[in-house]
Amino acid sequence: MMAMHDALVLKVPKYAVLAKQHDAELVDELHYVARRMVESAIHHQPLGKTDLNFFRDVGRERARARFSPDDLRAGMQLAYLAGASDVSVLADTSNHVDVTTYFAHATRELGQLARVADVACAAALAEMDGGKLGMGLLVRHLLEGSSPDATAAALGVTLPAGYLLLLCRPRPYGSRQKIHPMVAERLLARVPGALCQLRARSEELLLLLPITEDTLRTVRATGSDLTAELAAIMGNLHVLESVAASPQAVPAAYAEAKNSIALIAAMPDAENRPYHVNELLIESTISAQPALRRKLAGLLEPLDQGKDLRRTLEILFACGLDREKTAKRLYIHRRTLTYRLLRIRTLTGFDPAAAHGIQVLRCALTAARLPASLQDAT
Repeated sequence: MMAMHDALVLKVPKYAVLAKQHDAELVDELHYVARRMVESAIHHQPLGKTDLNFFRDVGRERARARFSPDDLRAGMQLAYLAGASDVSVLADTSNHVDVTTYFAHATRELGQLARVADVACAAALAEMDGGKLGMGLLVRHLLEGSSPDATAAALGVTLPAGYLLLLCRPRPYGSRQKIHPMVAERLLARVPGALCQLRARSEELLLLLPITEDTLRTVRATGSDLTAELAAIMGNLHVLESVAASPQAVPAAYAEAKNSIALIAAMPDAENRPYHVNELLIESTISAQPALRRKLAGLLEPLDQGKDLRRTLEILFACGLDREKTAKRLYIHRRTLTYRLLRIRTLTGFDPAAAHGIQVLRCALTAARLPASLQDAT
C-alpha cells in the first residue's frame, strides 16, 4: 500500500499536491482499495456495489481537485500494478493455473473500477471548463473502445451512428504555424456533435465528424472545407480520412488512419485535402515490397550526378506538371527547366514529358520519399 502511495506521489504531480493537502485521506483510500482487492481475490468474488460507489466518489473527487483525465488514468494504472502485486502474493507460484486465475481476477476487477472512476470523472468534468475536459475523455474512450456509451451518457451526449475521422499532420516542411487548440475549436463549432483531439508534441490533430449513412457525402464535403481552412492557416497539411460505421468501430478506423497517413508524405504531388486509404494503393504497394521499392528508388540515383535534378523533378510533380509554375518555384528560366528535364530523360531513360515516363518517375520518387519508419517496417 505504501509503495503505491509513494509511486503515486513521485510519478503523478497531481497526487503529490493531493498528498500535501489530504495525505491521511489518501492513505485511507489506498488502504481500503488494497484490503478489498485481497478480500475479493481470496473469496473469488467480484467487488460489490459499495466498492463501485467508492470508486465513483474517487472519480468525482479527482475531477473536482482539477485532475485531468491523464492524471486519473496514471493513478489507475499504478493502482492496477499495485493491486495485481498484492493479489499475486496469494497465489501458489508453483501452480500456473492458480497464478493465472489471480491475475485474471485483478485485471477484471481493477479494469472495471477504472472504468467506473473514469465515467464518474467525466460526469464531474461536464460541469467544469465548459465541458472541454469531459469531451476530451469521451474522445479517448472512443479511440480505446472503452465504454464510450457510458461516458457519453455521463456527459449528456448522444453518440451518432458513426464518425468520419480526419487525421491531420503538418508537412515536415513549409508549415507557417502550429495547430492551435482555439483554431480547431472554432472550426468545429459549426459542426454539431464534432469532437477533436490535439497532440501538441506531434502536432497531430484528429477530427471526428458525426455521420449517418445518408449524410456521409455531406460530411465529407464539410471535412474537405475544414481541412482546406487548416491548410490555409498552416501552409501545408497531410490529411487521411477513415470512416467508422459505429462508435465501436472508431478504434479500427483510427488505426487505419495512423497506419496510412505516413504514405501521403511519400506522394510527390500530395494535395491539401483528405485522402482515403484507397487512394494510396500505389504508395501502399511500394512500401510493402522492399525489393520493388529499392529498384524504383535506384532509378533516380543517376540524377545525383547533376545539380538540382532530383529537386527539379519533385517540384515538377508538386506543381502538377505545370512547367511555368515549376520554373517560378525554382527561380529559373523555362529554357533552363527544359534543359534539366532533358538531362533527367538522358540519365534515367524515362521521359518526364511522356505518360509512361511520368508514371515510372512518380513511383520512383514515391519509393525514395517513403518515411524511414515504413521502410524499416517492411
